[in-house]
Amino acid sequence: MLLDTTTKTLTVVLAQAKTTNDCDVTVAYADINATPTYTDGSTDTTTNGTTPVTIIAAPASSTQRRVRQITIYNNDTVSHGVTVYFDDNGTNRVLWSGTLASGQLLLYSGEQWNAGVLGTTGLTGATGSTGATGGTGGTGGTGGVGVTGATGATGATGPLGGVGDDGPEGATGVTGAVGATGLTGATGPAAMSINSKSAAYTTLIGDANNIILHPTADTTARTFTIDSNANVAFPVGTAITFINEITAGILTIAITSDTMYLAGPGTTGSRTLTAYGAATALKITSTEWVISGPGLT
Repeated sequence: MLLDTTTKTLTVVLAQAKTTNDCDVTVAYADINATPTYTDGSTDTTTNGTTPVTIIAAPASSTQRRVRQITIYNNDTVSHGVTVYFDDNGTNRVLWSGTLASGQLLLYSGEQWNAGVLGTTGLTGATGSTGATGGTGGTGGTGGVGVTGATGATGATGPLGGVGDDGPEGATGVTGAVGATGLTGATGPAAMSINSKSAAYTTLIGDANNIILHPTADTTARTFTIDSNANVAFPVGTAITFINEITAGILTIAITSDTMYLAGPGTTGSRTLTAYGAATALKITSTEWVISGPGLT
């Protein structure tokens, strides 16, 4: 979105007065002069109920102001109707209008609105498959030895008599009891979910331990960004896997204000993932990640 004259601004207004808190607003932009020279800038403010608030001022003379990102967070305890206007010297055009529930975030980024409106938490994934059956219990003890048969009668004294017959074989002992069944193995882990994105994307808490895919349907080079710990506090130990499925579009993996190290050399900064490359970023401290994988440079 471009503000290319000194009469163009962006404003926001609520449909109702606040109950407890006004909504938080942040804007990031870049000013471009005739040289051209690019100068990054940002503003932050709050709404003022039903009174319009200018969230980004008009550029200076001979300067264009390119709007990179807008966030409007409903910090109140109730839902609010929100309208964002493009104001050209008093002529207002609606850019976005809708309702934000308490705790929801409206995001403008990559020339798109609503890419980051946070809904309720999704359903829990299916339970993993049952673990392997425990080992068979030990064999029961051997039954006792049967009673020995009676001794044959002694022959009369005199000439050596013949050897008496063997006594009958004793009865077989009772079979021992079967051993107890072993314990059931632990439940296996749930499968990872795949979040397919065909636009620039910044991670959300639901991406923890899951896959973000740049699909074959999107032939444009994209940037996927790991948000800062200040915005999205992923637990230490979280892993996020990135897959680039398309040969026509390079995927850039970036990070906001935290630090991402390339495994091995330990260099920092954004990384490029080639076609059919797969890279996994592992959070090792509250503000540090290590990333590695085939096709990653």
